[in-house]
Amino acid sequence: MGSMPSSLDGNTSRLPSDAEWAHPRPWLRAHGRAPPLSPPSLQRLERAHHRSRQRMVALFVAITGLLVGCAWTLGGGPLTVVALALVLMGFGGICHLPAHVIMIRRHAIPLIHASHSHNASPVSGHDCGPAFEGSLNLSTSKLDGIPAFPHPDLAATVSSLAARAGLGQAPVLYRLPDHGINALAAGCADHTAIALSDESLNALSAREVRAILAHEIAHLEAGDTRLFALTHLITELTRSAAQISLFSGLAIGLASGSSPLSWFQTLLFIVAVPLASLLRLALARNQEFAADLNAIRLTEDPIGLIAALRRIDGREQPPPALTLPWTRPPSDQPSPRQRIARLSRHCFR
Repeated sequence: MGSMPSSLDGNTSRLPSDAEWAHPRPWLRAHGRAPPLSPPSLQRLERAHHRSRQRMVALFVAITGLLVGCAWTLGGGPLTVVALALVLMGFGGICHLPAHVIMIRRHAIPLIHASHSHNASPVSGHDCGPAFEGSLNLSTSKLDGIPAFPHPDLAATVSSLAARAGLGQAPVLYRLPDHGINALAAGCADHTAIALSDESLNALSAREVRAILAHEIAHLEAGDTRLFALTHLITELTRSAAQISLFSGLAIGLASGSSPLSWFQTLLFIVAVPLASLLRLALARNQEFAADLNAIRLTEDPIGLIAALRRIDGREQPPPALTLPWTRPPSDQPSPRQRIARLSRHCFR
């Protein structure tokens, strides 16, 4: 993530005081816009992004190391070379997979082809006027004064955010015929696409849709679509190597009365399958938090993203009352409340 701007509103003659940052409503009434983030908040965002990058590298190395360890234990250097070659071949195929193919598989419908011209200046929530700012009351039921998002403005917003993120071309927009508030980014390089669900387009305000789009564009900017596909491929190769080794060793042991696997190999292959899955989920969750931080950089409007997350949280179905926390399957998505808490801690502490 690039360096944060010292002020999120170029038209503001002075930075707000600590009291105005803590209680932004008077500033909103006086200036018609939300106050910019404080310098300490910008510094916290920079440090959080740096830590997120470090965790991403560490988790990816751990996932790859687990595959290398399984391949080396099973077949030494030659099998390790074969496993890494399969990863590189798969990664090459992933990079050349058109984004529209992924969208078709998700039954997405082209919504609008965003303009590929980046002549327009970057748009931010603080430049859109009081109608875009609305109320700072982040209740899940209502955000006052924020109009519905018309499609022409949607195309312009995508182009502006893509230009600010440094994408070569603006993503093509699709509509997902899904229930619930959902979004999807696909593709890489200059061939990308973003899909928004019907409820996202109809139920969210202009400011909230803009925040969701910025989050998805942040994924594209960071190369998360390739990263997620690559880690999924590595995890599946690790799973296949471990399961084939265990089943083969069990079959040979039952037939000959002596297992070809040592206790260390058996333990490694048993642990590798769940450990690879947990590492992949941890990396996906880390990148979700990182995309939130980058979305704030692109929109310069953390309140818009928090409002969207609160609205998503209000529409999520709670788990059954009798479900124990440790019996729920792990998720690759942090909950909206976790994301709101982290954003609030970094931006408004």
